[in-house]
Order: sequence, then C-alpha cells, then structure tokens
Amino acid sequence: MFGEFSITVNGKTLTNFKGKTKRIWMLVQYLIAHRRETVPLDRLVADLWNGSACGDPKNALKNLVYRARAAFRELSSSGKYQFIVFEDGTYHWNSEYGCEVDAERFEALCAECLDSSRPEEDRIAAFRQAAALYRGDYLQKSSWCAWAAEQSEKYKQTYQDCAERTCGLLLNLGRFDEAAVVCRGALTFLPYELSLHCLLLQAYIGSGKRSLAFDHYNRTKELFYRAFCIDVSDQLLPYYRQLVSGGAQTRADLAAIQRDLAEKPAGRGAFFCDYDIFRNIYRAQARMVSRTGGRVFLALFTLSGEDGSAPENAALYSAAEKLKSAIVSSLRRSDVAAPYSTSQFVAMLPSAAYEDAQKAADRVEKRFRFSCRRSGLLLTTTLSPI
Repeated sequence: MFGEFSITVNGKTLTNFKGKTKRIWMLVQYLIAHRRETVPLDRLVADLWNGSACGDPKNALKNLVYRARAAFRELSSSGKYQFIVFEDGTYHWNSEYGCEVDAERFEALCAECLDSSRPEEDRIAAFRQAAALYRGDYLQKSSWCAWAAEQSEKYKQTYQDCAERTCGLLLNLGRFDEAAVVCRGALTFLPYELSLHCLLLQAYIGSGKRSLAFDHYNRTKELFYRAFCIDVSDQLLPYYRQLVSGGAQTRADLAAIQRDLAEKPAGRGAFFCDYDIFRNIYRAQARMVSRTGGRVFLALFTLSGEDGSAPENAALYSAAEKLKSAIVSSLRRSDVAAPYSTSQFVAMLPSAAYEDAQKAADRVEKRFRFSCRRSGLLLTTTLSPI
C-alpha cells in the first residue's frame, strides 16, 4: 500500500495502475483495507465515488467488480480464484485466502516501537523494520479519494512519531551516527518537519561532525525560507549555540581548520548567507572601516506593489527568488548579501566608491527586470556608507 500500489498472488504481480483503471484499483484497495469489516453498499459507493454524483450506483459498482475480477485473471491463470465476493448485500474481499498487507505490518511494528514498556533495542529494531516498509505515502496515486488521504495522513504521523522516538532513544544511548541515519531516512518522506531537522542537528553535534552540522543548519534555514518564506532561526538557535560553544572541546591543527573553513566549492558572484551571519560580517567590516578609513556601502533592495504597498505572497515568492539570483550573479565575489525579510535583501559592497556601488545596484536591477518583466512589482534600492 505504501508508494506504488501492487498486489502479488503466487509470485505474479500487478502494479502501475493508471488511466481508466484507477477506480477499479480503488475498489480493490478499498476492499483489502476494509476486509475485516462489513461495509454497507451505500457507504462503499459513497467512498469509491468520493461523494460525487453517480447516476446508477449499483450497476456502476457491478461493472467495477466485473472489471476487477477480469484483471485478476492475469494473477490466477486457472481462473479458479474469486477474490471479490458478494455477501450480506455488499461486496467483500474473500476471507478464504490469506492476505498480507504492508500497511498492517507497519502499524503493528510501530505499535511495538511506541510501547515504552518494551526493551529499547526491541523498539529500535521494530522501527527499522517499519521504516523498511514505508516506501512513500499510503496509496499515493489514490490520494484524490478522501478515505485514502485520511489513512495516508494517519500513517505519515505514525511514521514521524516513531522516527522521532527512535532517534531520541539512539541519542540517549550515544549512538549518534545511527540517529543521523534515522533522521535522514525520515526527512526523505517528511522534508518540512522541523523537529526532524533539529534531531539531525543534535546527532551531528553529538558525533562531533561540526562541518555537517553547520551545512545542515544553513540548508534547513534556506529550505524553509524558499518553501514558505519563513525564518526558522529562532527554533534553530539552541543548536547553533551548541555548535559555536562546542568547538573549543576539540583540538585541530591550522590546516584542518582551513579545510573546514574553505568554501566547497568556491562559488561565483556574491557570497550569500543568512542574516545572522551577515550581521556579524557587517560588524567586523564596520570595525575595519573605523580603523583603516576604507569605504563600504550597504545596499537595501526592496520589492513592493506598484502602489508601494506590500506585495501579495503568491507573486512575492517567485520574484524574491529572481531578485536573489540577480543579486548573487550581478555582484562581486567579495560582496556579501542576505535576506532581511520576505521582500527585502541587504548587501555589503566593500572597497567601493559611491559611483561603483550605484553601478552595482543598477546591474542588479537590470538583471532582475530582465528575468521578472511581468511581475507587477517595483524594485527600489537605497545605498548608505557604513
């Protein structure tokens, strides 16, 4: 039931259902999922047609059953197996035949994993078996049907709960690398669950993998900003502090530190970072300017509606991505840029006269206008020396 639906009888498998057959396989999936209960005919029709109108529901259902039985002849060449039967005024999956369902096995294993009275190693082993069964959303090609979507959400939440519980057990046992494996596997299916990202950061920090932790910290912030235009810095701050304070507990030679600090790979255009990092770089530059008398300009790029109002979120996300691209590609490698809000970016332009800073801002605006010509948004730029 997880990922691509398939059914196997005596070593023969049917899968990859699509097109006009999708409601046939919805019938099969539904009867298998509900095979331990008697579903009244009217509820069966309502669930299969997802509440939409059906002119002659009984005949439509008979036709579905006929076509499903015909499809099953491919699985039982002798034709002697009757998988769908009519009893008590409704259709059932034939209980005479043994039937193993991955979702049911998954549910039983998850119950073992969440049972705090069981030994920790047994709970961890149960989750590993459950995770091996979870190959994607429950009946993902049938998510258009309400009952399947509801079950999918239930199993997804169960999977997340078990992954978090197992990761917590492994972290408490000091098995940080194993905890990281659990988190990375779960994030494959649940990429926007911040709790899993936090647990992965804990695993990296616990195992002393500071470089991986820093990379994941920055990737997580960018992921949520790109997907939802939200800043998760506050939620990640405790892990960032652990990273910074934990560095003094290890000893390394200068070459190792340089390798850790080096940009991999060295990028073209401006250095783009999150605002916390930008703020620290700004303060360092301000100190340098006060001592050397050098020139550094701060640029603020702001997106707004044509009337100067805050832009709509639907148009803003795409425009903000294009503005970010224009800033990175138009500025020099020595320049630094960061998002300040969902509609604003800041940039530092060191060693620049005002005229040079203005030319750089003009390049950004020109490139942005070329890539975002019909957005209905205004881009304004202000410059100020540090």
